[in-house]
Amino acid sequence: LTTRLTVGNDGTVNLPDNGKLTAGAGDDLEIYHDGSHSYISDTGTGYLLIKGSEIQLQSDTGEDFAKFQANGSIELYYDNVKKLETSSYGVWLGDSSRITLGNTAASPDLHFYADGTNTNLQNITGDFILKSNASGDKALVAKNGAATELYYDNNKKLETKSDGVGITGELECDT
Repeated sequence: LTTRLTVGNDGTVNLPDNGKLTAGAGDDLEIYHDGSHSYISDTGTGYLLIKGSEIQLQSDTGEDFAKFQANGSIELYYDNVKKLETSSYGVWLGDSSRITLGNTAASPDLHFYADGTNTNLQNITGDFILKSNASGDKALVAKNGAATELYYDNNKKLETKSDGVGITGELECDT
């Protein structure tokens, strides 16, 4: 017994699992369900274009994933809370939202964030090194839990120590 396409009295079209709705001379566009997952697949040449004045992606319970607005913002959500929005001036993140970099989201190496009062750049692993040019010359090194070093032309000139400050070279004062 073969299950086939059925059309209900209410206009509902039903295809069996793995049955495909196709379009194009070479069946380039496919819409189907394989019993576990649902697909919209462009298997031909060119783009898969989704057009609309506003496009929203939501979970099956209506929670927002993303919103795309014509001539406007793009919004990304985590657990139905907006985390990122583009605008004419760039990208917006709310206070205490973080840009994190590293090997995994669960264990990032670097956080960059504003907390409503201050701007923070927090290094979680290793030393923090600020480089000054394309050659990668050091300008500042903040050692994890230890000294801070300042460099001139990639040469260390000042270093904080547990008992004070170390200076390499001349110390010049105006008065």
